[in-house]
Amino acid sequence: MIAAAALFLLAVQEPVQPPQASDIKPSPWREMPGTPDEQEREARSPEWAYKSASCVVGNSGDKVATALSKDYRSAEYQRMFATILQNNGGCFGSRGRAPRLSLVLTGALAERVLARDPAPLNARLARAAGSPAPEAQSEGDAAAICTVRSIPDDVAAWLKTAPGSAESAAAAKPVEMVFGRCTRDAAKTKFAGQRLRALVALAALRSVNPASN
Repeated sequence: MIAAAALFLLAVQEPVQPPQASDIKPSPWREMPGTPDEQEREARSPEWAYKSASCVVGNSGDKVATALSKDYRSAEYQRMFATILQNNGGCFGSRGRAPRLSLVLTGALAERVLARDPAPLNARLARAAGSPAPEAQSEGDAAAICTVRSIPDDVAAWLKTAPGSAESAAAAKPVEMVFGRCTRDAAKTKFAGQRLRALVALAALRSVNPASN
């Protein structure tokens, strides 16, 4: 607990500060509720998203890891995922039609990529907290990076739980609290439940993946 508190103070006081609104253009799928996350089936069914993500990462894990290391606002990111989802259409149900990319689905993909490394996630996050933080790509991303660098044990414990379970809801509480403290403008970073878990998973992956720094 002492080490976790020290990491929290370090992360809040030093390198990871949420950027000013003028610094980052908001993403329609990450920062603004209703487009298109709430329109996608995985927003209502995290089990579907995680099952699909397991299939995609099982088939194209290296490509997914590379794509997730890119700036999500870039055309390159969009092109890479368009190809990945199209080539793995069979992972998304009997119709074999890939869904639109969404925060919940990309978060599930990030969790599956993180799970490919057998080393404990909390230890990997703690080591990463001693290195420069990845560049924040959004207001929410900045708060999530601050969170994963502050409380690696709690983040790892949450991502280890089954999505949508009572255990997951309990494990989310300390992460939600620190995320709130890491947020500069709460009105612009309204995340909860699976959307917050996805945002934290993406920040965790970018923190431990040198390619994303």
